[in-house]
Amino acid sequence: DDELAFAQAVRDTRLPVYLGMALHPSAAPLPQVEPVHVPRAPGAPPPEAARDDADPAWTARRLAFPVRLEGHTAPVLAFEPTPGLRFPHHVVPLASALLAEADGVGLVERERDSDGVLRRTRFFATDGLNTYVTLPVALAADLFGATELSLSGRTLRLGSHAFTVNEDGSAELDFRGTLHQRFPLLPVLSVLEASASRRQGQPGGLDPELLRDKVVLVSVLAPGEGDYQLTPFATGTPGVIQQATVLENLLEGRFVTETPFWMSLALALALAQAVLPLLGAQRGEARLIAAAGP
Repeated sequence: DDELAFAQAVRDTRLPVYLGMALHPSAAPLPQVEPVHVPRAPGAPPPEAARDDADPAWTARRLAFPVRLEGHTAPVLAFEPTPGLRFPHHVVPLASALLAEADGVGLVERERDSDGVLRRTRFFATDGLNTYVTLPVALAADLFGATELSLSGRTLRLGSHAFTVNEDGSAELDFRGTLHQRFPLLPVLSVLEASASRRQGQPGGLDPELLRDKVVLVSVLAPGEGDYQLTPFATGTPGVIQQATVLENLLEGRFVTETPFWMSLALALALAQAVLPLLGAQRGEARLIAAAGP
């Protein structure tokens, strides 16, 4: 079984692994739980004592994440093909063997604008019972040593890190280019071959420093496989760019956000005050030219 083999590999290497989870309308809702997140240090053993594969509440506690909201409500996991027609979605749990070994789990759903372009992200969502964070947040939480995510006003906090977001709790992504321009891409096969060569005492084809202390995202990029999305910089871009960009923006502490209304209004008034004298001067010059004409 592929999932059992993957879980065994994670257990043997003790590499920190974070997994994405999908949504589906036919998935059964998990029971409501009170989530508690304890950041796991790299190489730390999984909490086997708390494991109970047959208990749905154990699964819910592994997937849910503590989110504290002040003046906000969590967006609901639902598919809305047309306005007013919503289909509730629930998370699809991973195999219990993987859940026991994974350091964290997060949502990887695409968040497109009405024109189908990926521009923004939300950081969490609820199915009405539990709240779940996105995959980049789940990873960043442990990097920051955070035990919860909080949102108050336009400030999102993850541990000691604070981020300015939009009034609805979302944020625009700072892509700054295409996937190939922004992030180095490596074939998984070349990484596996290099690892096998080093275990046999032979020089690998990759410089170990290339991956040391790096966050590595694994995704299908082959043509015709995986998901391809529209971004402001490219069409047909592998969807992993969303996860990579959100994580990069979190680590850099910077997102693109909407300016407050009062700031936009002040900027418009300042621009108008700067332009009106120029327009008046141009009209005066036009009258002088007309008066001096034949």
